[in-house]
Amino acid sequence: MKSSRIFAFLTAAPLLLVPFAGGCSLILNKPEPLPTPTPVPAPTPPYFDPAAGQSRGTALNKAGDPVLPDAFRIAGATTGDTVAIQSVDTVKTGTPPRDVITLGPPDIVRLAGIVAPTTEPGLQGARNAITNWTAGQNLDVDVDAKYPFDLDGRRMVHIFFKGRKGPYEGQQLSLNRMMVRSGWAVVDLYSPTSFDTSEWLSDEAYARRHKLGFWRYGQAPQQRVAVRTTGTGAKSRVIVRTARPGQAPATQTTAQTTTSQTTRSRTTPSQIASPATRPPASVPPPAEP
Repeated sequence: MKSSRIFAFLTAAPLLLVPFAGGCSLILNKPEPLPTPTPVPAPTPPYFDPAAGQSRGTALNKAGDPVLPDAFRIAGATTGDTVAIQSVDTVKTGTPPRDVITLGPPDIVRLAGIVAPTTEPGLQGARNAITNWTAGQNLDVDVDAKYPFDLDGRRMVHIFFKGRKGPYEGQQLSLNRMMVRSGWAVVDLYSPTSFDTSEWLSDEAYARRHKLGFWRYGQAPQQRVAVRTTGTGAKSRVIVRTARPGQAPATQTTAQTTTSQTTRSRTTPSQIASPATRPPASVPPPAEP
C-alpha cells in the first residue's frame, strides 16, 4: 500500500513542476513590448495656407533697384478690383543727409483674376477691406507677364501685403485672393490671366458657405461676365490687349464661351474713393487677416 502511494507521488511530481518552470521562464525572460502605433496627426488651425495661390508675375518694384521703385502704396479704391497705386521711393536729401519718402502719381490698376461688385451691396465693404488691410503699408506689385493690360489700358496686377494681426501677422498675403476669401470678390472665370487662380475657387466656396462679405445677402455680383467680346454668339472671343493704347498694335485672342457683350467704363482719378473722402461704411468691414 505504501509503495503504491510512493509510486503515484513520483509519477505526479513532474506534472506539478511544469507550471513552476513556466512561471520561472516568464520571470527570467521579460516579454517584448508591443509596438506603439504611429499616431495620426490631427489638423491644427489655421487650415488656410496663405502661401498657396501666390503665383508671381513680372515685379514692378524692387528695393534698391536704380530703375524700379522700392514699393507701392494704395492711394484709394474705386471698387474691390480697381485701385490706384503710388510708387514709393526713399531718397537722401539735406545736410546732414536724411531719408525722405517720395510718392509717385496715382496709377489706376486692376486686380487680376477677380471681379468685385460695382454697386451695393458689397461695394463699400470691398473698399473698406482694402483700406483696413493695406493703409500706410508698403506693398509688392506684380504685373501679369502674359496679359499685362485690360481693354482700357489698365495694368492687370497681383498685389501682396503683410497681415497685421491674428494667425497671419507678418505673413505675406495676396490681396487678390483675400478679397475672394473674405467674400468681397469672386474669381474671374472669363478674362484670361497667367496667374494661377485655382486655389481661389476653394476660397470662394469657403466665403459662400460661411456667408462672408456680400454672400450674406444671398447673391453674387452680376459682373461675372466677359469683359468685352467681339461677338454675341456661343463661341465669341475675348480680346486681350498686350500693349498700351498708342503703342504697336499687338493683340491676342482667347476662345471663350459666353453669350453676353459687356463693357467696363474707364475709371478716372476723380472717381477714386480715398480713405479721407469716401462716405461712411454701409456694412461692417471684415476681420483683418
